Amino acid sequence: MKRDSTCMEDERVDQRTCLICGDRATGLHYGIISCEGCKGFFKRSICNKRVYRCSRDKNCVMSRKQRNRCQYCRLLKCLQMGMNRKAIREDGMPGGRNKSIGPVQISEEEIERIMSGQEFEGEANMSWSNNGDSDHSSPGNGVSESNQPSPVSTPSSSRSVS
Repeated sequence: MKRDSTCMEDERVDQRTCLICGDRATGLHYGIISCEGCKGFFKRSICNKRVYRCSRDKNCVMSRKQRNRCQYCRLLKCLQMGMNRKAIREDGMPGGRNKSIGPVQISEEEIERIMSGQEFEGEANMSWSNNGDSDHSSPGNGVSESNQPSPVSTPSSSRSVS
């Protein structure tokens, strides 16, 4: 019995695991084989210029069950495994199937700039405070989430929709 190539391709993806957390991979996302959860997390983290902090020693266990416990270590692993932040479309439209996007190798220095937020400093002039209760700080719209502090000051209407 002959199978069509689409069915066989779907089977191969089903047998793969996410390089970040080990969950079932759904395909090639931002250059590496990953699950939907890690794909979305990476996109939100980069698009929203998130800066996270690890409350442990920056090498937390990353598994399907543990991946939501430390956002810092999850983003770090995304970058270390080669997720390509330049593959995220700025216009918010789906990117389609671009086979030319592959994993990237970036230096430890560049990873540190991304993780510390220095990579985003020229893009947004916002100052952040960490109230000590949270392990994470992130840009926002002034609305504080349960475990994330609000920015100290937000520029009025700095983000305009075209």
